[in-house]
Amino acid sequence: MPTYRSINIALHSQFDVETLPEYHPAARAEYIARGISGFTPEFISDSTSTCSVYIPVLPGSNFWISYSVSPPVPDEHYFLFKLYINGAHIVSWSTGKEERWKGKTMFGLFERPEEQERKSRVEKRVLCFAPPNQSDGEWNDMADVFDEHACIMIKVLRANGRKRVKREMEEYSKTQHARNDKGIHLVNAGRAEAKHPKRFYQFSLIDPIDQPFATFRYYYRTWDQLRDLGLLDEEWNRAGEENDLSIIEPNETEAHNTKQDNGSHVSNKELIASRPLPTVPRKSESSSSTAYRPHPPYPVDDCPVRTPSPVRSVREGEGTRGSKTRQEHTFSASSLMSMVACSLKRCRIRGSAAGNDAPGSDTARGAP
Repeated sequence: MPTYRSINIALHSQFDVETLPEYHPAARAEYIARGISGFTPEFISDSTSTCSVYIPVLPGSNFWISYSVSPPVPDEHYFLFKLYINGAHIVSWSTGKEERWKGKTMFGLFERPEEQERKSRVEKRVLCFAPPNQSDGEWNDMADVFDEHACIMIKVLRANGRKRVKREMEEYSKTQHARNDKGIHLVNAGRAEAKHPKRFYQFSLIDPIDQPFATFRYYYRTWDQLRDLGLLDEEWNRAGEENDLSIIEPNETEAHNTKQDNGSHVSNKELIASRPLPTVPRKSESSSSTAYRPHPPYPVDDCPVRTPSPVRSVREGEGTRGSKTRQEHTFSASSLMSMVACSLKRCRIRGSAAGNDAPGSDTARGAP
């Protein structure tokens, strides 16, 4: 995402909502050393307040623009953005304090006449790279890699005021881009809904139209064209340095083993090309109650065989022996009580027998 003069702009692709990769052009001396004499932009041109980058073409995919202005920004200031494709004006929009100086643009608004209803409707058209050729599958909309006008250009102008004006739109078929839409198409996305803003403003500009506050240029090229310009060499080398592991392609192992068995030297050029191993996302170590836990592959109750637990059997054995011991203790205590009761009973019987002779002597002694 290039940032120039506090303006941040990025192009987002429909694939995983990722930003399109950007490649800074090299210095002019490096291109001359490579024998490249065609047009190549300058990354930062302070004389024209322009920032230029290269982006790859993703044939048939749509994209949109996100923008923001870094603080500090005066509260009364507005920023006007004007989008051009291959030199043709497409759409303009603005941002201010109400929008917090940021937003995104996903389509342009055009007038679509409705003959049956006899009134015009507003349609939206999204930005989309041209599809590849159906005959050979190649993307041939950019034949000249040094075409200076084949780019996406965004001009940014400052304003200290704006007022709302009557809405004025034109039919897309009558625009300059409709007559020459090579590279990037404006695909019809249906009618604009009521929630889509359709307000038009007139601005009191601070910067002249021909001298904008900042200009961004995106030169869209194919991967082969970017490689020919030498913009991908640094990326590929850096990817190899970060990750030395590689994925061996099919039949590469057999060729490697055969040459080693023959005792010959195996060079990297003789092997099939390998690509860097993609990084694997690491699983979070923290355990959370909301973490995803997959279900078991089969119901727990349907396990066919349960492995006996030796610990459980030992515990059960200990519990059985303990209960038997308690029963033995209970039996011996009751027997002891019975023996004591029998002994006491015998003592009472013997005492009663001895007492039958004693009262006779007492009576006689007590007789007058």
